[in-house]
Amino acid sequence: AIDASVQPGDVVVDIGCGDGRLLNEILKRSSEDRISRAWLIDPDEAFLREAQTALRNENPGVAIHPLLGLGENLLPAVTDRADAFLAVHVIYLMNSGAIQTTLDLLPAGAPIYLILDDSQSIFSKLWSRTRPEYLARVHDVHRWVADLPARPLRIGRTTVRAGNLL
Repeated sequence: AIDASVQPGDVVVDIGCGDGRLLNEILKRSSEDRISRAWLIDPDEAFLREAQTALRNENPGVAIHPLLGLGENLLPAVTDRADAFLAVHVIYLMNSGAIQTTLDLLPAGAPIYLILDDSQSIFSKLWSRTRPEYLARVHDVHRWVADLPARPLRIGRTTVRAGNLL
């Protein structure tokens, strides 16, 4: 489970938070004192505002800090204050240089949870019919993530299937 390694008082950074739904689910399922602060990073102002509003409304005990921009540009401001990192699908949208830069910015031993679509997910099937170049990128990212060394990072790998995220 993604929230299993989060300790009381931890600070989480959600890279490419989108609307914040997954982090919100993690917060709902965690005990009240588990996550004290969350940094939200997203280049889309509307998504960032939506995530910030939802997370603040539904998790009043968690300090929510939005940062507008790209993860590789904003991580230096928060890495020394964070205990865990979450990247849901955002890795598909980053070029390999930006992915490596992002990973290089993370503290040694920090857990990062990379959430990817399963190769048989509805999205993968849709992309195979409508955007084969995007499906190729998905496959490239899966191979790249599978080859990542376990150290110096602690990498949680999961794919999106019904019921297995949390």
